[in-house]
Amino acid sequence: MGSAILSYLSVSKTVGGCVPVSNSGGLVEGEDHAAHSVPGSYPPQINANSPKSYVDTDGNGFVTVQIDGSGSHTHFFDSANNIIGQLTKYTWSLVETGEVVSNEVSFSYDFPLGTTRLKLAVVDNSCTTDEAETTVTVTGSIQSGMYCYYYSGLPMLMGGDPLGSPEFAAVSSTPDLGFPTFPFSGSQFVARCFFFLEVDADIEEAAVSLSSSGGEARIYKGTDLLLDTDGMSSSETTLAVGLLALEIIYERTVTSQTPAVQFEVEGSVPAASKIFYDQSEVLPIIVSLTPGDGPDSGGTSVKVSGHGLFQPLTVSFGGESATPGGTINSEQFFVTSPAAGGSDSADVFVTSASGLKSNTLQFSYGSTCESIGFSFTDMKTSSGGAVNFLELPTCVTIGGDGKLYMGTLGATVQVLGYNVDSLTVSSHCYSKAIIDNNFKKNSSPSQRDILGIALDPRDKSMSPYVTTQTLYWREQERIDTSNTGAWRNGAIDRLKPGTDPSDSKVCLVYDKRVVTGLPVSNHDHGINSIVFTQGGDLLIAVGGFTNSGLPQYRLGNYWETTLTAAVLIAKLSKGSSFDGVIKYSDEDVPRHAEPISGDVEVYSSGLRNVFGMTMAGNGDVYAVDQGPNCNFGNTATSCDDYNEEDAASYNKFQATTWPGMVQHGCQKFPYSISRPDKVVHITEGSFYGHANLQRGGDECAWIDPFDDKTADDKAPPARYKKEMATVKSSTTGIRGYRSNHFCGDLRGEIIMSTYKGGNIYRMGVNGGSKTSGPDTFANGGGITFIENAHGDLIFPALNEQKVTVLRPTVGTKSGLYVVNATPWRHGKAGGTKVVIGGQNFGSSPSVTIGGSACSVTDSSDTEITCEVPSSSAGAKDLVVSSGGSSATLPNAILYMNV
Repeated sequence: MGSAILSYLSVSKTVGGCVPVSNSGGLVEGEDHAAHSVPGSYPPQINANSPKSYVDTDGNGFVTVQIDGSGSHTHFFDSANNIIGQLTKYTWSLVETGEVVSNEVSFSYDFPLGTTRLKLAVVDNSCTTDEAETTVTVTGSIQSGMYCYYYSGLPMLMGGDPLGSPEFAAVSSTPDLGFPTFPFSGSQFVARCFFFLEVDADIEEAAVSLSSSGGEARIYKGTDLLLDTDGMSSSETTLAVGLLALEIIYERTVTSQTPAVQFEVEGSVPAASKIFYDQSEVLPIIVSLTPGDGPDSGGTSVKVSGHGLFQPLTVSFGGESATPGGTINSEQFFVTSPAAGGSDSADVFVTSASGLKSNTLQFSYGSTCESIGFSFTDMKTSSGGAVNFLELPTCVTIGGDGKLYMGTLGATVQVLGYNVDSLTVSSHCYSKAIIDNNFKKNSSPSQRDILGIALDPRDKSMSPYVTTQTLYWREQERIDTSNTGAWRNGAIDRLKPGTDPSDSKVCLVYDKRVVTGLPVSNHDHGINSIVFTQGGDLLIAVGGFTNSGLPQYRLGNYWETTLTAAVLIAKLSKGSSFDGVIKYSDEDVPRHAEPISGDVEVYSSGLRNVFGMTMAGNGDVYAVDQGPNCNFGNTATSCDDYNEEDAASYNKFQATTWPGMVQHGCQKFPYSISRPDKVVHITEGSFYGHANLQRGGDECAWIDPFDDKTADDKAPPARYKKEMATVKSSTTGIRGYRSNHFCGDLRGEIIMSTYKGGNIYRMGVNGGSKTSGPDTFANGGGITFIENAHGDLIFPALNEQKVTVLRPTVGTKSGLYVVNATPWRHGKAGGTKVVIGGQNFGSSPSVTIGGSACSVTDSSDTEITCEVPSSSAGAKDLVVSSGGSSATLPNAILYMNV
């Protein structure tokens, strides 16, 4: 059973939509299109937009593929009328014949050998239609390349067969072997490579040679030794032409030399098109089980890692059959452990479709650590129903009062207090909509949208900072077209606690504008997430104006500016001398605009549209950058793609596309597919690959994450920083997990969520390095989320006016137990409040942070609120003491440098 995903979708809005729309209508923040057709599923790799290829391992001429369109969605919204788009129709058809094969969201289909083009058409409730195509390719078991197994050390060779089990395997495209990096590649090893060689020279026999360095190599044809470099650097012989089944064995004996093997036919290394292996004969290898133990009750999600784990395969877990799931590819899958059944361990092995059995690993039972697991539930009102009154929330943070602060498309901040045990709302208040009289529509202030929210870790008053803007300012005419400065309507605003005599539910009022003049696209890329640095400055994620460097009508049709497609830094650390008013050399034409004043500058660049950005417990900043969409604009390859004379005459108000030097579309090489979203480590001065010709210099060429080259195959600039991983589009939510549940196994990992349901990923990180994942660990999710003091992941639902909670599946503890502390960042001066979650705190607990007392202001058996002490900068342990016992949460609080 395989799965496939559709790669592209074009948007064609109908005249007179099916729902009432206003000038506030547009697309949901962070999204590039309206109704979006995404046939999706498990990947051979986590790349939501790649065509999929499957192998007919049983030889019946078909592969059953599970087709999944649940990732399809509509980005339409009308905040003025509180309308959010919903898909109303799915139509799956075969492109070649037009035959409709399903009208369901997901279905199974038997794909024959060869390539099948599949189309998904969707319709939303505004009558926006969208279509996407993908290809599903089914091949026989013969695949390109040679398949190599690797063994550590120098095992005894018996008839050419190494003893023991291989520990690594990989495909090499040719027999010109520069060996890959693997856990023991720096020491002695044996490599064993199997392949078919097609020799079609117009002669009866072909001269072949074998050379090696760092060790000895042999070539076998069956059991016959053909070539051997023992005691020499090379060996030669002749072979009959035709299709030959060969095996290369290489022993690395000299670790001071670079290991290499070269096999030549008639003086040349055979072309990749002449080398094949049979995937049905690949021996699966399992290398690790993560975790390697679990409780006797079973239910542990176990990641099985290895090589040659081609689906379909069967999994034996303690004698029981287990079903592969989660993130599946040829190097990993997930299974759920069965109950122990009286045994203290279980043998785990896999068997390929052709009956080849892997090595066996042991999973241990008896662990006291609970398995990583979560379940979704709705936050409820006092009447017991689900929350149903939120105004299109896009972002969320949590305060020292334990309440949720949510920014909305209506430019309000909603504040929710709730009982953490019952998840029942205990209070609800809000701010009135933020307005800007400099940007109007028909004499009234244009409606603004909030996309990002943050609280200063030093703030005692709960005064949220928010990003505000009016998206679609020209495309949807949400700002008067006479206002030529509409492109710079973005701002950072601050609210403060207060009341309004006209509305008793108002609890936040406008305080001040912090930054003004930020660029906002004529589409849905705006001023997104904000994060306070350790030094007290503010990082601001600003979306790009283009798809991959050049303007196009589907994405607003404006060139980038010098402050777009970047993370900016506002130097708030300057204090009272900070100047947040950005002024430009040209305030009417964005492509000409150079900042001439204001304490805001580019921090890192080449970021197409970072919607989610966060600081993790290690103090590093991570983000997800949304990848380009097919047919939303051509790709920049150099600064010469810009021409001022042509730009001046370019009609950006029509369905125009800037040609550029490299034109592409969804059916054209080399950009026949979109690119996935990228998980990036944000550092000052780095460039991540999105072109911005207005900044110029080394940022004029878009860098393809698939091969880290420009569209015309040039190397990236020196400061190019590659992504840590790629994930399915659109991944919009990102946070570091802080809670100590599951014996801390998830603590310190990055959690990411896809917009409007889909998948929730976990990924291990260490600074700029990925240590594991990204792996799917839950379904569902949403555009944004926050973690509370109890390890719950709280998702305000953009399109459903409610709040869903992903709650850890954990039991009651017998002793004092500390789970988490929020907010976990504080200023050096202290005085701010922190909420500590856990169990069995007793009636009079005490708390220390970094050895100093945290003054308790409120407590229950499961929650403590205290006022943090002053401290030096850095991570500090938190200790809760009660009834003669104490429990420590290491590195629970991160103090700023200020």
